[in-house]
Amino acid sequence: MCCSDQLNSQGKWDTLWGLEGRYFWYTSAGVIRAAGDEGLIATFGPGLAFTNVDWNLTLEMGAGGVVVSDDTFGLQDFGGKVQFLAHGALRYHFPQHISLGWRFQHYSDATLYRKKKSWG
Repeated sequence: MCCSDQLNSQGKWDTLWGLEGRYFWYTSAGVIRAAGDEGLIATFGPGLAFTNVDWNLTLEMGAGGVVVSDDTFGLQDFGGKVQFLAHGALRYHFPQHISLGWRFQHYSDATLYRKKKSWG
């Protein structure tokens, strides 16, 4: 994906464990490519982040929705153009508002688009 943004943080609080907690809304838009096909993809939803300021580490998690312009890319069939998203991330914060991290995303149609399969 090419572009993402966390819309104005909606809230911030200190947790019982000495972490800084916050919740936010995220959005992203970009291009998805697979098996020679490409299409547009957009994501949106709420998230939570917990930061240990002393260690410069943030653990982030969220869930939301996904919209793709095509539901089939090569042999991969998403089932439909609307998907659900869950994600988790771990980031290290450097000075000057620079961070480096790893993010895992999972898309699922939650069997909304049940297709009959014959097992034969």
